[in-house]
Amino acid sequence: MKLNGKFPVKFVKYFLILAVCCILLGAGSIYGLYRYIEPQLPDVATLKDVRLQIPMQIYSADGELIAQYGEKRRIPVTLDQIPPEMVKAFIATEDSRF
Repeated sequence: MKLNGKFPVKFVKYFLILAVCCILLGAGSIYGLYRYIEPQLPDVATLKDVRLQIPMQIYSADGELIAQYGEKRRIPVTLDQIPPEMVKAFIATEDSRF
């Protein structure tokens, strides 16, 4: 097989055409997937308004907690209420998984 000067030019030309087609196909696929999933996504305003599901708490007349009802027993806390060791443990776990 004899190579002439036109072979590399044709190869590069076909390779560039193939690369552009693949990029367009990938971009079109991503856009189509977005258009398919987008109607099922919740509104941004509802995502910003986060309300934790805390259990219903029943107190006696003197203010003592009698019972808590609910599936999830979440109590919201601020970052300064979390012990520093707990924060370091979370960071260490995430760092080892990264």
